[in-house]
Amino acid sequence: MKTAQPPIIKKIMLFGILSGAISLLLACVGFGIVEFYKIKSESLARVNSQIEILIYNLQPTLLFEDKEAADKILLSLQNAPSLNRVRIYKNDGREFTAYIRMDQDGDLKLTKSIQFEGRPLGRIEIESHYVGLRERYLTYALVSLLITIISIPCLFIISAPLRAQVGKSVAQLVETTEALKRSNQDLEQFAYVASHDLKAPLRGIASLVDWISSDYTDKLDDNGKEQLGLLAKRVRRMHDLIDGILQYSKVQRTKEEKTSVNFNELVKEVIDSMAVPEHIEVKIEGPLPTLLTPRIQMEQLFQNLLSNAVKFIDKPRGLIRINGTEEGDHWRFSIADNGPGIDSKYYEKIFQIFQTLASREETESTGVGLAIVKKIVENNGGKVWVESQVGSGTTFLFTLSKSTAVV
Repeated sequence: MKTAQPPIIKKIMLFGILSGAISLLLACVGFGIVEFYKIKSESLARVNSQIEILIYNLQPTLLFEDKEAADKILLSLQNAPSLNRVRIYKNDGREFTAYIRMDQDGDLKLTKSIQFEGRPLGRIEIESHYVGLRERYLTYALVSLLITIISIPCLFIISAPLRAQVGKSVAQLVETTEALKRSNQDLEQFAYVASHDLKAPLRGIASLVDWISSDYTDKLDDNGKEQLGLLAKRVRRMHDLIDGILQYSKVQRTKEEKTSVNFNELVKEVIDSMAVPEHIEVKIEGPLPTLLTPRIQMEQLFQNLLSNAVKFIDKPRGLIRINGTEEGDHWRFSIADNGPGIDSKYYEKIFQIFQTLASREETESTGVGLAIVKKIVENNGGKVWVESQVGSGTTFLFTLSKSTAVV
């Protein structure tokens, strides 16, 4: 059973035919231009030669004003089919004689003075047309059409193996795409099921820890209390890690509708929703833009960056500065803090999922937040990077396209 060709193969065939036709057309145009200048040059040389002969023969007729002899000389031009009109003028400007083969303007118009031993006798004006130009252009057009007609079936025959191979590759690609789509759906379902199944025992462990801490705290020694506290921290970390994985996977698969987002209002709302310690000040420096963008993702973006800054500030007086700058075709946002800073060798690592610089015993970090930031920014056509100096602080920067700006 013969299967229909995929649309991509038809497009490739059409592209090949059009490319060949255009190339042939351009070649014909090129040859036509060359032929035009060649014929023009030949015609100019021929007319100049005819003018020199006419001037030589017409000198005596003008000198002695012999119009009859001049008319006979011009009648000999009947054998020169390229000449349209020839006019002879006396020195005072009056027409002496003329030969008119066809009363229409020529392609070439030349005027020369007629002199005898340096004495001006008059002038000659000649109008000529290009011989054979139309015939050559018609020949080129017919040859081009003939080659195009012949090349189409030849192209089908020659490209048959290629079309078969492309068709096979396209079919494999479609099959792989469908398999990947099913795999993503299975993975999404697994993530939700796994998160539910994992969180259930975690909640049980957390409840058990709380119960033991409440009812048996007086029966535990210091080491037992320390181990119980450590267990509670591990449970919270596991719970946060599961939430982080779900958020990371959700960023990629969720198609959120873009809306008009005022970043001045959004950032203030994110700051108000956070439990920022009293010793840390968060400042918005300068106005921020209004862009057409997914609001929930932007909230996630700023929440992760601000939480990251708050978490790692190690100064008695912390300062976080938020800025937005218009640059070319995009807006550049920055969130700067006066924390411990980051060594340049870790600039790439911090954006990888599950990667943290500090020990998990020192900070409650899942290593997912900055990976989510990177994915959100790149999904919205921007880029994100970090600039830092150890001991002085860190600045996270990212861009969003200005084409989404709301006027």
